[in-house]
Amino acid sequence: MNIYDEALFHIAEREMPIRDALESLFGHPSQATINHVLRTNEHLGGDWISCGQMLIITPPDCGAFTMLEQQMAIAARHMDMELSKLKPRQRELLAAHYVLLSNLSSYNIARYGWASNRFHHHKKNLERCLNRLDGLLEFGDGEQDLSSRREQLMMQIQQNISSLLRSRLFDQGRGSSLIKARLGLAKGAVVHQWKTQIGPARTIASFKSHYAHVIKGAKSLARFGRVSLALDVAARQTEQLALFESEGPLAQALGCDYGWSLNDSAYHLIIALEGGRSDFLHCSIVAGDDDGLPQSANRKTVFSRSYRKGY
Repeated sequence: MNIYDEALFHIAEREMPIRDALESLFGHPSQATINHVLRTNEHLGGDWISCGQMLIITPPDCGAFTMLEQQMAIAARHMDMELSKLKPRQRELLAAHYVLLSNLSSYNIARYGWASNRFHHHKKNLERCLNRLDGLLEFGDGEQDLSSRREQLMMQIQQNISSLLRSRLFDQGRGSSLIKARLGLAKGAVVHQWKTQIGPARTIASFKSHYAHVIKGAKSLARFGRVSLALDVAARQTEQLALFESEGPLAQALGCDYGWSLNDSAYHLIIALEGGRSDFLHCSIVAGDDDGLPQSANRKTVFSRSYRKGY
């Protein structure tokens, strides 16, 4: 089955009337557009869309999309069934950070979607910066040169983390603008391309498997306030990264039930809610043992910074 570029979907970040959702996406949708969206989204029912629900967006009156729309509808109904089991806070965090959780989950199951959403590319850049930071003393030519290189690498680390946070399932650019224009969508409409969705509609089983991990991530974010991503960094015996420890308290004990466990030599990117707010994320890179203590002397914070949603 072909997965067409124009097969899009939107994740509602709050409960609202369907008409308001359509106006936010299309601006002033025609009656034909409204009728088509309602016809392809029968799973919504009633006049409201709930937080976390999927809104399917495809070209109207196009027979080539019929089978794909049916598969997307199956996925949407499965999402509704799983959403019904979540608490309001869990639904809120899943909706607010759907793309981030979806990307993180790709590292915990069969590896779909890397080439299309560039998340893997940004992760590898981050790991390269950390490896270079670890080996910095070996190539430094004096205190001033060392400080300058360190600042450059820390800036690159910040940029790569920011890119990881905002890595989308629908690349921005001229191509996406043309697709939106063909469908009558507003330029600022937040939509995702189904062909880049991890566990796409061509296999509902893989979508369900992937979505289970997204749900698990939302629950972890709601319960523990954080999720983590293991980083492939070659830590050296000298532990030179510890020389660049950020100021401030160490990260709290993770206790994160999201499929990744810490070990003695691993580095992890910890993504946590800042002050419990869904629009602020605090990112830390930590290394060392996890002994279950809130502030472990064996665990070092290499990087620590907060980001507002929009990244």
